[in-house]
Amino acid sequence: MGFFSGLGAALGVGGAQIHIEIPTNQFALGTSIQGNIVLTGGNRPQVMNRLLLEIRLRQYVIEGVIVDDWWGYDYAEYPVSCEDTIAVAEFGHGQPIAPGQQLEWPFALDIPIDSIPSQFGVEYGLVATADIPGSLDSVSALPIQILPVIAAPVMMAPPPQPMMAPPPMAGVFNPESRVMALWTDGAWYGAEVAQFDPASGQYFVNFDDGSQAWVPAQSVQPVQMPFPPGTWVQAPWEGTLYPAQILQAVDGWYYLRWQADNSESYVGADVCHPM
Repeated sequence: MGFFSGLGAALGVGGAQIHIEIPTNQFALGTSIQGNIVLTGGNRPQVMNRLLLEIRLRQYVIEGVIVDDWWGYDYAEYPVSCEDTIAVAEFGHGQPIAPGQQLEWPFALDIPIDSIPSQFGVEYGLVATADIPGSLDSVSALPIQILPVIAAPVMMAPPPQPMMAPPPMAGVFNPESRVMALWTDGAWYGAEVAQFDPASGQYFVNFDDGSQAWVPAQSVQPVQMPFPPGTWVQAPWEGTLYPAQILQAVDGWYYLRWQADNSESYVGADVCHPM
């Protein structure tokens, strides 16, 4: 990638120069980028048609699959890029520029709340372009990061005793529910409910490592699900975290759409992380 890292000032001989001033390069969705544009005149008088400021998006789509590795699948990257402007402002129409003169414009650009957060395959830049007749357009660009809006974790009431799950009612967990279950070493591990025995008040669970056991109801607790549908998270696939969007949340599972290929699958809520 690195699209914006290679975009510097394109100047004619003795042309004007642009500098973008912002307090940080990280901004959340739905907020405003505020700062100043500073233009310094060249070595001769000029008149500027306009100064254009854009929040520019470049998105890389990964295409192509080769099947030849020892596990049976090896994904090869064939990047296809598309570019778009998600916000724009104009300044200085017909502005005369004296040699060495310094002009300054404050700005505020709103980031649309429905934009895609910065991630693998998605990058943003703040680009200023001065249209000055008789010279190459002066350009300045800064890479920026657009961060997702992270929902606040659901506040849970503390249990009556440290490290002890509240005893659920019999049958509260459906078969295939994602839970946390207490193992004999005193630690809690991710597991999936197989069945409930009302006579003994125990759940038969399948732990993530392949172990199976009958566990008392008081040693089984629900998985916290702090992220609502629509949230972008990082989730594991074959041991590596990838970006995905939550479509549904049910019984300790998130149903996700993976950003890389738009496929969909269930992932335990306890192994998903904020972007």
